[in-house]
Amino acid sequence: MVRECPCKSNANAKTAEDKEAERQRLEDARQAALKEAEDTDRLAQEAKRPKFNIDSAAEAPVLTELQAPTSAREDLRKGKWVAWHLFTPEMCREDLNAYQHDQEFKLAKADDGGLIMQPSRRLTRIPVVRDCQLTYEQWSSAIPTFLRTIKEVGWPEELLQQWNLFLFQLQHHPACFEDSRAIVIFAADYRADWHCAHADGKAVFNISRINAVHMMDALATSKHMSLDAAIQVSSL
Repeated sequence: MVRECPCKSNANAKTAEDKEAERQRLEDARQAALKEAEDTDRLAQEAKRPKFNIDSAAEAPVLTELQAPTSAREDLRKGKWVAWHLFTPEMCREDLNAYQHDQEFKLAKADDGGLIMQPSRRLTRIPVVRDCQLTYEQWSSAIPTFLRTIKEVGWPEELLQQWNLFLFQLQHHPACFEDSRAIVIFAADYRADWHCAHADGKAVFNISRINAVHMMDALATSKHMSLDAAIQVSSL
């Protein structure tokens, strides 16, 4: 019987240990690489998440206030006339606020013949309705936003009171129960006259003083519109 040399046996054992150690090292390296890849992916996903400013003590507001479009606010700040439709809820909601000329870009040729990115304007997707063509419901729905906006842009307190009273009186005017469209027509014309006086550099009149003659004209205009509509229908 041939006996194995103790030196050779020790060498074989050391070789096996070295192989196991190398296998373990490679496995540890593989696991470390996997963990590093997972950590990198997790950090990348976290970087994409929106950053929230959290106030744990805050409660939800009782009412979400609609905001008038930026362009409308800036025009009112300068005392300019702004279409009443822009203060209605349908136009103030963010997803329907496309009437604004949002900044976009398009490809255009440069002087050297190359291509450049040039600002463009996006046309309105939602047409703005003329004041006199609004329904009474549309007209009245815009009142809260209009009044809040003229206050926020810094109109004098005296004007705020006059406009508050003006709109309150129209909503409760006897003509409102007789012909609500006349109220819309009156408000459109009266407001336009008030802004025209301001644009011409004249002293604006007290808009809260409802002119009875103007109201009679609005009622007559509304009746004529109804008559014209009836004639058109009958002629079809």
